Amino acid sequence: MGAKVGDDYTFLADFLQEYPSTFIRCQWVDYSGIVRARNITADYAKHLARSHGAMATGATPGTHLEGIFDNTKLPDYDRTVTDSIYPDWKSLRPTAIQSCNSGAYASVMCFCIKSDSENICPREALRQTLDSARRDAGLEFLIGFELEIMITSTRDRNYQAQPLCHGSSSAASCRTAEFEVIEGCVHDLLKMGIGVQTFHAEGDGAQYEIALSPLPPLEGVDALVLATELVRTNANKAGFHATLHPRPFADRSSNALHVHVSIDPLDKEDLFLSGVLNRLPAICAFTMPFDDSYSRLQSGEDGLWVTWGTQNRDAPIRKIHAGRWEFRPLDATANPFLAVAAILRAGLLGIQNNETLRHGNCRAKLRNLNQSQMTALGIDTRLPVSLSEALQQLASEDSGLTDAIGSHLVRRIQYVKKHQLQVIEQYSKEEVKNLMLAVY
Repeated sequence: MGAKVGDDYTFLADFLQEYPSTFIRCQWVDYSGIVRARNITADYAKHLARSHGAMATGATPGTHLEGIFDNTKLPDYDRTVTDSIYPDWKSLRPTAIQSCNSGAYASVMCFCIKSDSENICPREALRQTLDSARRDAGLEFLIGFELEIMITSTRDRNYQAQPLCHGSSSAASCRTAEFEVIEGCVHDLLKMGIGVQTFHAEGDGAQYEIALSPLPPLEGVDALVLATELVRTNANKAGFHATLHPRPFADRSSNALHVHVSIDPLDKEDLFLSGVLNRLPAICAFTMPFDDSYSRLQSGEDGLWVTWGTQNRDAPIRKIHAGRWEFRPLDATANPFLAVAAILRAGLLGIQNNETLRHGNCRAKLRNLNQSQMTALGIDTRLPVSLSEALQQLASEDSGLTDAIGSHLVRRIQYVKKHQLQVIEQYSKEEVKNLMLAVY
């Protein structure tokens, strides 16, 4: 999981010399897509890098991977287990997420490993996926996220949509206090070394989009995590609340987290695409891990059938050009490391199994197709309509996706998500919505 000890310490020392930092925020993302963090001093960071050590968090609620969105414990919660947090020092960045009068912060992403089991770290699962792609298929990837955010007001923890003051790409949206939050975030991201291509109003009710520049997948997901935390923090400082919840308000725009995936070289692109399409219903268990994720799809966004199409936003996978696709059934309640790992593993299985692309290029609106047209395009499978259905698809899939991601990791994800469904039943719909708006 990273470089040699000497390399780690030298890298950290050089970083601190260039970016003097008093504290370092160590971050990881749990199975519920929640960013967890511990703040350490620069001196302690040097000790960890020199000894190639880890922080032992203990098994207290909310500190490890198996968190639930309301921070309740799992039924098999074990106080004898230790979660070890290993900073990936090569992911260090100066950060504007937190600051203090006595010194600056830096940020580092971490691997999280439990003492009693096989690898269950989503970030490690993605790292292993990329190693496998290089070793077994000679492939490299780039990914870029389109981050959709709604800026809301808060009154006694009641999250309220902003007035319908602008629409997509409207100039009026650039004259609001909400836009100043987004603009400030982009400025901070650039200072942190994270590229941004565009930022603009995306929909109604103070919804905005920040399109991050493409990066290798591990670095790309790291950048996404930093960007989401930055948006939430800056909105809070300005007296707003930023939510990435997929369906924050029934009568307003939905928030997606579309990811662009590019493959190199191009000669295996059809096999890769076929692998993803053939496993798309099961992949949804990782990319859309709450029922509200599916209400976004049911509203007509991002496609209801397994298919693809060139520049077709009605399809769950939109082809941009040769070797580049936009994966649309994804939102910010997902663990992004796990979501990207699942997408890439599915594509790699398509290459490994030489799976012929049976789905045709759908260029039309799906709702306008008749049955014979759908059959000709190979459109015969619907996407799940709920998390329960997606989990069933994952449990019944026999195409190798579970083993490729890691059977122990997938089993734990299934366990956590099934418990999540039980926890949600204990709350009213309004309580669940407010909890999720607060967390996501």
